[in-house]
Amino acid sequence: MKLEIPYHSQFDEITMPEWKNRGCAIACLKMCLDFTKPNEIPSIDNLIKEVELIGVYVDKIGWKHEAVVRLAHNYGVTAYPEEFRSIKVDINSKTFSENILEKDLIDRGIQRIRDSIDRKVAVIVSTSTKLGPHQVVVVGYEDNLGATTGFFVNDPDNRNSEKKGVFVPISEFLNNWRKFAIFVG
Repeated sequence: MKLEIPYHSQFDEITMPEWKNRGCAIACLKMCLDFTKPNEIPSIDNLIKEVELIGVYVDKIGWKHEAVVRLAHNYGVTAYPEEFRSIKVDINSKTFSENILEKDLIDRGIQRIRDSIDRKVAVIVSTSTKLGPHQVVVVGYEDNLGATTGFFVNDPDNRNSEKKGVFVPISEFLNNWRKFAIFVG
């Protein structure tokens, strides 16, 4: 299953130099909004100017998911963030460790992404790269006998080439996915 979500580049379309390296979330949101409301959404530059006024970018962390959701809401598009992480907290020793429930949450997250694509709802996911936090749009998935083998993504970071509908094997996706998603539409 694959959605025809328009592709936008943070490097080709953002004209403000200070935002080219950190405009991935807004470029992703532009893709999702254009999919939901074609020809009704302003440029990425204008979306960035709007979100700058809201004040929701945090250096070294990136875009607060609530900001991306709020911006979607400003254009009449339903959106919500969801996290698929868990930690075990030992209140006596004040330590944290891996929670056995996290695997179930991750599996639920993968299924939630698939279900959203089936319902034609765009999904932005947070990933890790060598350069730090990043966001991409999941536009489809591939499966084999019901098991997800990978996702197709629109990656707004096109410094080397356009990255529309790039296939990411599930093992690579799981290694880079920060277990956050924003469902848009």
